[in-house]
Amino acid sequence: MYAKIYEQIFDSTLAENYQVRHVFEDLLKLADQDGVVDRTREAIARRTNVPLEIVTSGISELEKPDPHSRSKEHDGRRIIRLEEGRDWGWRIVNHGYYRKLKNADELRKAAMERMRNLRASNTKQKKNEQNEQNVTSVSAYASVQGNGVQGKGAGKSITDARVIIHYLNEQAGRNFSETDYNLKTIRARLEEPPKVDLDGVKRMIDRQCRRWKGDPKMDEFLRVATLFGKEKFRGYYDNRDLPAEVNKPSLENQI
Repeated sequence: MYAKIYEQIFDSTLAENYQVRHVFEDLLKLADQDGVVDRTREAIARRTNVPLEIVTSGISELEKPDPHSRSKEHDGRRIIRLEEGRDWGWRIVNHGYYRKLKNADELRKAAMERMRNLRASNTKQKKNEQNEQNVTSVSAYASVQGNGVQGKGAGKSITDARVIIHYLNEQAGRNFSETDYNLKTIRARLEEPPKVDLDGVKRMIDRQCRRWKGDPKMDEFLRVATLFGKEKFRGYYDNRDLPAEVNKPSLENQI
């Protein structure tokens, strides 16, 4: 039978006599799951290859009360007879306690292993998400580059287009994505003459949000397709620094 021996046995009173400690450790190994060693002294000596006199002396010591024992059960005895009236067969007093202690120790180790695996899994997931994000950004950039203006200013315009999308989301309370359509539409307005600047586009968005945001009829037009459409964009941009009128024009004149 498997028995786990804990280091604290060296701190017990058994450590004072190494032969008694060895006999006790052998009894732990021979015990069944209930802590019972149903053998004679002679059988124990034969099985452990320990001289009979050492086994007999060790069992005698283990049967004695020990006032210094950590456990007060059975007055600190390590083993007790299975039956009174016969001189063989013993039960290890604290076998159940140490068996539970073994299980608790194994549970702690299993929990620590699960936590290590969880942390490793989370780290791997974060790396995968970052890689996916990088791939998406590169794909979007390549797609826009392939369909838009190539050259020295191309990198800046796609960066500005992304900034504009996020700024529009913040000001209008939306969640537009960096899709090919949105990026291409904004970049087209940034690239066509006469050139516009990023700060001016932000002021345009601010003004249109003051005019349309919260209006049941107009709020839905705070979107890339409307604000950066080829026909209307220049008018919105050129009026970026005008105050938002108190009396707003009719719907057909606003979009």
